Amino acid sequence: MKVKILQETCITACNMARVGFMLCALLFSNHVTAQNINISGRVTTGGESLPGVSIIVQGTAQGTVTDVDGNYTLAVPDQNSVLVFSFIGFATQHVTVGNQTNIDVSLAIDIIALEAVVVIGYGTQDKKEITSSVASIKAKDFNQGNINSPQQLLQGKVAGLTIAKPGGDPNGEFNIRLRGLSTLGANTSPLVVIDGLIGGSLLTIDPNDIASIDVLKDGGAAAIYGTRGSSGVILITTKRGIRGQTNINYRSYLSVEVQARTLEVADADMFSALPLVTPDNVFGANTNWLEEITQTAVGHVHNLSASGGMGNTSYRVSVNFRNMDGIQRGTGFGQVNGRLFIDQRAANDRIQLTGFVAATNRNEDRGFAEAFRYATVYNPTVPVRNPDGTFFETGGFDTFNPVAIIEQNSSVRERSNLAGGMKLGVELFDGLVLGGYYGQQTENILATEHYSKNARYRGADRNGFVRVFNDKLLTEQADFTATYDTNISNLVLRVLVGTSYQRFAAQGSRIFTGDFVSDDILDNLSLSADIANGLAEVSSYKRQSQLFAVFARVNLNFNNNFFLSATVRPEGHDRFGVENRWGTFGAVSGGVNISNLMDTGPFSYLKLRASWGLTGNIPNLDLIAPAVSTLIASGNAFIGGSFGQAFAPGSNPNPFLKWEEKTEIDVGFDFELFGGKMRGTVDYYNRTTSGLLRNQEVPVPPNLFRFTLRNVGEIQNSGFEFSVEYDVALGSDLTWTPAVNFATFQNELKALEREEPQRIGSLGSPGLGGAFPIRVAPGDKLGQIFVPIFNGILPDGTWDVSTDETEFEVVGNGLPNFTFNMANSFSYKNWDLNFLLRGVFGHSLVNSLRVFYEQPNVAPTYNVLASSNRPELSGLTTNEARLSSFYVEKADFVTLDNLTLGHNIAGLSESTAFKSLRFYVSVQNLFILTKYEGVDPEVRFADPGQVGNGDFQIVPFSDPLAPGIDRRNTWFTTRTFTVGFNVGF
Repeated sequence: MKVKILQETCITACNMARVGFMLCALLFSNHVTAQNINISGRVTTGGESLPGVSIIVQGTAQGTVTDVDGNYTLAVPDQNSVLVFSFIGFATQHVTVGNQTNIDVSLAIDIIALEAVVVIGYGTQDKKEITSSVASIKAKDFNQGNINSPQQLLQGKVAGLTIAKPGGDPNGEFNIRLRGLSTLGANTSPLVVIDGLIGGSLLTIDPNDIASIDVLKDGGAAAIYGTRGSSGVILITTKRGIRGQTNINYRSYLSVEVQARTLEVADADMFSALPLVTPDNVFGANTNWLEEITQTAVGHVHNLSASGGMGNTSYRVSVNFRNMDGIQRGTGFGQVNGRLFIDQRAANDRIQLTGFVAATNRNEDRGFAEAFRYATVYNPTVPVRNPDGTFFETGGFDTFNPVAIIEQNSSVRERSNLAGGMKLGVELFDGLVLGGYYGQQTENILATEHYSKNARYRGADRNGFVRVFNDKLLTEQADFTATYDTNISNLVLRVLVGTSYQRFAAQGSRIFTGDFVSDDILDNLSLSADIANGLAEVSSYKRQSQLFAVFARVNLNFNNNFFLSATVRPEGHDRFGVENRWGTFGAVSGGVNISNLMDTGPFSYLKLRASWGLTGNIPNLDLIAPAVSTLIASGNAFIGGSFGQAFAPGSNPNPFLKWEEKTEIDVGFDFELFGGKMRGTVDYYNRTTSGLLRNQEVPVPPNLFRFTLRNVGEIQNSGFEFSVEYDVALGSDLTWTPAVNFATFQNELKALEREEPQRIGSLGSPGLGGAFPIRVAPGDKLGQIFVPIFNGILPDGTWDVSTDETEFEVVGNGLPNFTFNMANSFSYKNWDLNFLLRGVFGHSLVNSLRVFYEQPNVAPTYNVLASSNRPELSGLTTNEARLSSFYVEKADFVTLDNLTLGHNIAGLSESTAFKSLRFYVSVQNLFILTKYEGVDPEVRFADPGQVGNGDFQIVPFSDPLAPGIDRRNTWFTTRTFTVGFNVGF
């Protein structure tokens, strides 16, 4: 019954949207009853006509809009009438008619008013009325330079928001954590909402199209999204067109990317002198394998946009093209993205229909991260090729010619995204607006890996091998809202009620097959002998889930002194146990403008606020049916004289599976000093997540399957956040605006189903499959690195490292204690300089490359790091790798993330067709200050596991309980130089 109601709700949303289009087509013009005084005039901005300006007689419904030339006529009751001139993005003007019959008005762009508005869930709010923790970043404050994803715009800009992507992989994924880790088996990253589309893919939006990003940091702000917002919410608002202002902009830049940090390994001479290397292991070459697999990466970006409008319509359309190489030869991506946004008004703006559609096509040459690992440890005396042109392979366990890996094999991925949304708002009478929203997003992913018949790396053992991954993902959303705003004496009341329906669907297939006659036919899977012989692995899946919620929010503003907000959201989801499918979430928050009530000394503005919020979390959508028993294919069985399909359990039933619940308290204050020149916020938060969702290993029997999704424990997080911005005048033409943010992180695993400590994060082969550096235990912090202590080398040449776990110690933690970021903006006449210093402190990393290869006696099988000759290892004769405190390093770092110098050409509007022209140069990752000896000290928030020659996971399982392991398959870091220009017409 519930499912049927949800489906009918979704259908109704579609019908409402269709009705909205019809209403807008009928209501383009407005009519008023003839009155005593006829007023006419013209509305301009900067001397140019401004069509589409709304002109209302204050206190009435009488009004009109300016025509294409900015002209208007309007009948008013009498001389005491007040005309209200309003237009989005411009300061509203009030003009008393008096004896005038011709009233010309010039509207000014209202930058301050635009920046004072903060986007919150299902609406906006004046910044000074916010009672929870919300950070708002406008386009002028975004990071600049070679920015290829929306995440890069925010990096280092918001206190408590940590964005990390170790290494320079152009197709790598960003890890985003807001206020640390608050879940284990659900959604660890914040929810993304793009122009109202919940769960929007960041791939559907180009950084050039973003106008502002608002981050809902605490439970008080995020509770309006219920279970989707438990890890925080990132709200993205795209750029809009302005009626009467036609703008065409073209942006382009060229980037050059080079290696920033690498590893020093033994060259041919050093390798040949190692103790166990014999003449049989020296082949006469002197090959720098890291140089052989890398390149100088060149990229170029082009963005063309047009915006404007007339009458009741405004629009913005953009096309973006990106082509970026990676530093590994043969890697990179090409991406085309288009976006259209339309805003249609009618009935004196009482009816508004907005809609957007966005499409992205991206082709990725992904390369192989393992190539960096094998380039580090492959014999430097080996030539790249044999005299006959074939690749030279030394043989041996886990050794491969890295040039052969990237030239004989390929890993490509094609991704196409289509997203759209449509919102209809109808103001029935002053203050009451009914709204309907329908949005949909689809993503198609085709990933293909080809391994040559001649490739020792994966292909030769299968006589040619192909893997194909095909996935189609769908998100559908329908919302209905009603908002009511009213003033009762000194009280401003805003009420929001609504419903939200979301449907998630996915289907896909996997084909692993080999044994091809020739590499030329690897794309024709029907010619694979494995398929003909029944040896191919073929699988498919299909899943669907639904979520329905009812929500309400009340905001009160009493005399701009006292503020109160309350939210409630009952929610149902069909992926939980039958007894626990419904939950209720909500929040309450309040604020006091102290500066209006008493003398606050140097503070020109001081507001105290506090919030409490309860949010939830749903199971990972990748799980097919987490609460019921399922069967999966399991090879073949010999039945009745022939082979038939066999089945095995794929999951265990769990009718008691329920929501995660996160409660959060936030206390903070916002302040301004020196007349608003200095602005800042301070927050303290404490959050507890109970009923943690995690796929837990269970005994078989009595269970039929090895893992069950269960509610297993509790995590507590807390921390302080501080951010401040200061406008400094250094002279008549020189200004400096430093912006600093600081955040601390504390966490504790309060409870877990298994009370005894566990050690996880195996380092893998060769020889370290039993080395688990991360300890998980209730009462401990998350991410504790628990290893034996290194006491040197014993006289017999072996490690002085205990194997008794009772003697192990916690020697570091994989998660940071605090972050510190400082953005600086300088302006001098038509010049500007911006740079960001980003720092992360308190975390440690297990340097896996050192564990395996920083010892002279792993040669001749493997090359060694040049640091193998350090004094601490003097006298070592064993060739056994040992994990110990010696290989756990502090990874604190400070990096100059972005430095951009720009120049705006003045006076163009008078002498050329250009409205604006800007040139700039930029450098990213100019330097990094750290004592960490690995390639990248960036935080590893989760462990992807041991991914080697035998592990074919295209997206390795990522375990948030095991942060802090720097795996061997890490791309080296890069430094990028960019030259670009922006031109406006």
